[in-house]
Parts: sequence; structure tokens; C-alpha cells
Amino acid sequence: MLQERKENDFSGYHDIYRDFYMPEYIVATIRKYLKGRILDVGTADGKKLRFLTEGCSIDRIVAVEPDSELIQRAKKLFRGEAVDFINERFENFEGRRGYFNVILMLEVIEHVSFKL
Repeated sequence: MLQERKENDFSGYHDIYRDFYMPEYIVATIRKYLKGRILDVGTADGKKLRFLTEGCSIDRIVAVEPDSELIQRAKKLFRGEAVDFINERFENFEGRRGYFNVILMLEVIEHVSFKL
């Protein structure tokens, strides 16, 4: 498990994570619910997931990402932690990893194919 982080603690946010922007109120809202088992759809290189989960009480993360190169980068960020990486599209993911307390889909919906 990761260390507990104080609610609304954004120290280092702007210095470390210049590759993306996420408003602090969104970060605070997401972190309130991050506990237990997390499904992250569209993990990419893992930087957003790494930032959001730092200091949260996470039991396990299942990270789904179709790009194998990005999965390799994410694995480096989470080396030795309780994270399962699934290299496939979310549309093909059948949830075979059990239940989840939280499902994250950050910047993903525009990439999901829907049949109407």
C-alpha cells in the first residue's frame, strides 16, 4: 500500500507533472474516492495515475492500455507495486479481474468505438 496523503495536498504538482494539466479541484475530488481496487482505462504512460494515487490506500490497480510502448513506460513508474497491466483495448476487456471500487477513464471517451 502507498503512504497516506493529506487531503488537498498538491505539493510538487506543477513542478513534477508538466506533461499534463488537471485542475486541483478535480484532483481533490478523485482522491477522495481512491481506495481499494482501481481500474484505470487508458493508462497511457502512467503519469496521471501515478500522481493521482500517490499517498492513497490502494490495494490493487488494473491498468488497461492498448499501446504496448506506453504500457512499458507505465510499468517503470509502478515497478514493484500491486499493478496489473493489460495490453488491450477497453472494448475487449471483459473485467476478468474481479470487482473495482473505482474506475478511472481520464481522456479516454473520445477513443472508444461505439456501435449505434
